[in-house]
Amino acid sequence: MATALLTLTPSSTEGFVTFQNPSPGSTRRPLTSVHNDPHGGETPEERKERMDNVRRIQSSFYKNSEADEGGGGGISPDGSEGRWLARDPANPAILDNLPLWRVQWTELPGYQNVLNVHVPHYTHMFRRLTLQHPRPWLFGSVYLPGGSENVGNPDYFLPEQDGMSDDELRSIGRGSNVTLTGTLMQITHCVSREDGRLTVIVQGVGRFRILAARQQVPYAIARVEMVPDTEAWEQYLLPVVANTATDVELSKALMKVTKDMAAREDELFRDLEYLEPVFNEGTGIHGQGVSALSNFNGTAQMDPARIREEAEKGFSDGLAREAERFGSDEILIASQSLKLDSDFALDVEDVEFLESQVWIEVDRMIKLLQRAKPGMKVPIPSQIMGLLPADTDWPPDFQLEKYAETLETDQVDIGTHTKSPFVRVAKRFRDYPKIRRASRLSYVVWILLSSILRSSPSQELLEETSIANRLQMAIDALKKVNGALDLGLGR
Repeated sequence: MATALLTLTPSSTEGFVTFQNPSPGSTRRPLTSVHNDPHGGETPEERKERMDNVRRIQSSFYKNSEADEGGGGGISPDGSEGRWLARDPANPAILDNLPLWRVQWTELPGYQNVLNVHVPHYTHMFRRLTLQHPRPWLFGSVYLPGGSENVGNPDYFLPEQDGMSDDELRSIGRGSNVTLTGTLMQITHCVSREDGRLTVIVQGVGRFRILAARQQVPYAIARVEMVPDTEAWEQYLLPVVANTATDVELSKALMKVTKDMAAREDELFRDLEYLEPVFNEGTGIHGQGVSALSNFNGTAQMDPARIREEAEKGFSDGLAREAERFGSDEILIASQSLKLDSDFALDVEDVEFLESQVWIEVDRMIKLLQRAKPGMKVPIPSQIMGLLPADTDWPPDFQLEKYAETLETDQVDIGTHTKSPFVRVAKRFRDYPKIRRASRLSYVVWILLSSILRSSPSQELLEETSIANRLQMAIDALKKVNGALDLGLGR
């Protein structure tokens, strides 16, 4: 993997990971050149004309018309059956009729990839999604042993009723075979190739849990619930003493509403957190890919007051809906009076401490690698460096702060095939929530560890909803690596 090189005089370029070099846990197939196919004597011009006609015929099957499945072709505001990406205003964390890409690797939030889509049912799925629906083009990536080989295997079918427990799944012959936690993906580009394959650039932007399948084959479609990090909603959960039945109801209502609000917050920050990579005609063929990690959008406008205003409105509206559901005057009163007060916010010092420990161990690992092989250039993606906290009291021998400052001072454009500006998040967006920065680090730091450990617990990371626990997993792995390096150096 070619990335930014950390030396005493750091390189100003950040390389890329091609789709042949997948992110942790991936076993994607490399794309092959489409230019070696026999053309049956066609001239290049004749072949181009024929393929253009084929694509026009294909597109006619995916027309976004009012007559198609009940109208609109886009997101259904009323959650009508059969429409993809349907929203339920009463349940902001629910996304209905989400198409699923079930494959034998786990995608993670913060990563991006070039997909080579050649299996017929998935080319149909992606064409329908991008030709019949407006942006954002969202789908779910879910781990499935064997990938497409097991899509039609009943042993791997998804539950068809909301709320089935693991025991209930096992009772119908599933359970251990079925993965229900997946990554919400957004498509930035989808291009048809001459041989009918699709080149699709995707970014992992969130986590969900499957509630119920709407369709099993030829590809799954499901009702899902977005699952924000525990710390993201706990920071808003006001303390309620549950001594009475009313208090218990209010506690449940608050928990649901704060989770919904955290899921909405994920959407509000998405434009800032995920810069759309530039697509060129070589992307996806001839070994060209995109950087394995998504970059932040340094030109995005972040308005904390607007985000807080939207969150408070969602909080109040959500409580009002819960008051009607429970028939509770107390909840209704709370919906009109409770505000998101920073005095009630969860103390984030534990997460910040663990975040700093990850960085200290990464810095130590780099120094040990350089001692093991003097003059060695240690690769570290610049997108990770952009997550380094600012105004932190680092140890005296901490190298990474100087490296990040060099990237900032030089106003570096990062990337190899496509370029984007280096963004030091803590300085460019000073009001950006520290919890969100730590969450991103807890996933992307594994791109360093997986190249050393030759594996990573990708699905375990995805299913772990606590930022603190994911950071601790990274610290433990880094200490393991550093201990082995110490031993090798005879220290």
